[in-house]
Amino acid sequence: MTKAIEDRWSKHYGIGEDPDLIPDKPDEGLESYLLSRCMLYCKDLSLEAWHDYSRKKNRAGWGDIFVFLPKANILLVELKSATGRLEPEQKEKRTRLSYRGHIVHVGRSFEWFKALVDRRVREIEGKPERG
Repeated sequence: MTKAIEDRWSKHYGIGEDPDLIPDKPDEGLESYLLSRCMLYCKDLSLEAWHDYSRKKNRAGWGDIFVFLPKANILLVELKSATGRLEPEQKEKRTRLSYRGHIVHVGRSFEWFKALVDRRVREIEGKPERG
């Protein structure tokens, strides 16, 4: 990925930088703990969610969670610990998917993930913002 593309991507889709969501204050602990909480949240909402738990067969660059939302929408999410960084393969995959109109959201906290899922479900179902 070129520096110009990476800069543009970071400006528009940086880690946890969605202006409509709560600030993405990193959670304490391992990424695997954050992943478990996010998967359970999807289950609690009766949303199907998928994560490839097989490290040996896992293809580099793909996000951590695919959340299957109402009306054939899919939410692509990459989770990172407080100090985690996107790998070059992940940056490349995000760029390739963005050219096709797909956003891979990257976040570091459970509260950020909940806000993202809740907002997308409300948008899809045409429900007003809570507040």
